[in-house]
Amino acid sequence: MTLICEVLYSTQDGLLLRLDESGWLSMPYRSVVRTGDRVAAPELFPATLRVDAQRLLITLHGGSALELKGATSEQALQFTLLRGRFTIAREDPDGQSEAVTIGLQLSGEPCQLILPSGDSLCGIEIIPSEPIGFEIGPDQPYVGKLYVIKGRAEFSGAVSGKQNLLGPVSYQLSPKEWAENVKSLNQSPLLTTPVWLDSNSRGLAATQRRHAAKFANAVDPDHPIRHSIPAIVLSSVPALSDLAVKCLAVTELPSELVQALATTEFEASRAAAITGLRQWLPRAKQNADVLKSELQKSFPPDEVEPIYRLLWGYGNDDARNQTTSRALVDWLSHDSVVIRQLAFQHIFRLTNGQRYDYRPLNPQNQRNVALQRWEIHLMKNGGALLP
Repeated sequence: MTLICEVLYSTQDGLLLRLDESGWLSMPYRSVVRTGDRVAAPELFPATLRVDAQRLLITLHGGSALELKGATSEQALQFTLLRGRFTIAREDPDGQSEAVTIGLQLSGEPCQLILPSGDSLCGIEIIPSEPIGFEIGPDQPYVGKLYVIKGRAEFSGAVSGKQNLLGPVSYQLSPKEWAENVKSLNQSPLLTTPVWLDSNSRGLAATQRRHAAKFANAVDPDHPIRHSIPAIVLSSVPALSDLAVKCLAVTELPSELVQALATTEFEASRAAAITGLRQWLPRAKQNADVLKSELQKSFPPDEVEPIYRLLWGYGNDDARNQTTSRALVDWLSHDSVVIRQLAFQHIFRLTNGQRYDYRPLNPQNQRNVALQRWEIHLMKNGGALLP
């Protein structure tokens, strides 16, 4: 039986988005997050949710999304953590409150976090995985960590069993590692607190605050963000364009992400669109067909297949294949900067950071010099990127 719990959005100058039947809309300050609501915090806009009945503060750091599933008689709160970084703080200085049990869905796996009496501070990081090859999804849906910075916590999952954690400590949340070797997942002493969990960190820099304010002012609060964000993607200010594309990524809007990939003039914005699409692509089988359709709307016909192939990515076996390696290096000289950037992103990763002074945005004469070095690289490795 699902119970009703009051979760209050309590960041006065923030920007928290909620998905409804019309799309993603910004939430007013002190509005209630209802059971079934999916909410997302854009980059640079941490959002705090208050659950006063349990003395809990749950912060979605910028680039995070979750869904509130409600509560039960056994669990005071239930969330599906979709992506990003989350802080869970328990305010119980006198230690008189009862333990709080929080239900967590992590990529379909039911987990549970129990916070006993007393103050506690935990953090959870969930990074969606990207494809590992052509129409091949990742081995694991996400990579994540649980941090206990202050106090105690008990974490339990279907595979990992119960883990009693005394801060400061971290614990790996990767499903692949759970399945392969549960015993290897020991707790690790936390020698350095991550900046996003450090209450003493300085927060946003002055330039970031200015960009955040301009971005928030450009978002129409009365209409879904799909109406206002594409215009911000085209901003002449690189930081604003980047914020807009990352907003499309955290809200998983593939059509707008493809448009951003095709229209933005900034390399960082294209990189954000690529990451957003690659994290979204393996989440559902039908996403492949959706991606093909959207690419056809935004790119010339002869660029659709190469971009589709490049968005799926490559593995080490591909880098040892002469034909695939040849195609990747050939794409470095393509007329489309999107194809050049995608190809080089994969080559750079597969060769452990080798660059040969290649930049997708460099003038053609400079790219040609770098391409000669890549040709020599292929010859040294028998025609492949890796020996």
